[in-house]
Amino acid sequence: MNNNDQQIIQEKKIADLANQLSELTFNEQLALVTVLEKECGFILPAGGLDNNSGAEDANSVAEEQPTAFKVNLNKIPTDTPTKFALAKFLSTVMGIDLVGARNALSKLPITVKENLTAEETTKLLEDLKKISSEIEVEKL
Repeated sequence: MNNNDQQIIQEKKIADLANQLSELTFNEQLALVTVLEKECGFILPAGGLDNNSGAEDANSVAEEQPTAFKVNLNKIPTDTPTKFALAKFLSTVMGIDLVGARNALSKLPITVKENLTAEETTKLLEDLKKISSEIEVEKL
């Protein structure tokens, strides 16, 4: 196989990967960023990656990036120890007492927190996933 054939194969592979990435939901994109940072040691820029060709300057790209997020809890596990751990966690995160957190869990879906930065959102998602919750992130 010559260099030209290898380059064609590499370009196709990259194009296929780019196509798959462009189809990810926002939650899947956040999860991918977390994996790339933790498992691969990648450090992504604070403004995030853009899907442009790089022709725009950093200021215009940063303006297009969402700056605030809302984390919703849609579904929780049914086992009692996990419910209790989640209620305890939510009481801390939401700034409510344990009874209020348990009541909130009975009225799903609920908004856990709003107006979070990307970093805060990622940290909250990691913590909630440890308790195995069904979570949704919305751009504000």
